[in-house]
Amino acid sequence: MAIPTHSDFLHPFLEVLEKKSPIKRKDMMREMANHLALSSDDLELLTEDGTLTQFESRINWCYQSLSWAGLMYNPKHGIWEITDEGREYLRTHTYFGENDLMEIPAYAAHKRRR
Repeated sequence: MAIPTHSDFLHPFLEVLEKKSPIKRKDMMREMANHLALSSDDLELLTEDGTLTQFESRINWCYQSLSWAGLMYNPKHGIWEITDEGREYLRTHTYFGENDLMEIPAYAAHKRRR
């Protein structure tokens, strides 16, 4: 199995975050691997530059994207928490990808600045 795309990671990431919030990054990684039923081989796949696993990269990008969108935050270093906006977004979206996040003004503004 291949690692799901960034867009395919977003909704499950926020679902796990809602159930386990607040959660440590390392615990989130374990929960996501279990939630997505990833094998040990999947978890060892490296990014093209070989500096991270694809899984770690997806986790990092989900954190960044959902933070920019205001759907999650980190109240303390290494601790992640869902926001009320994140809970509401889950209630109104059964799936969402990066294009959907562009409809959130804070996320779109962040992307334009980059």
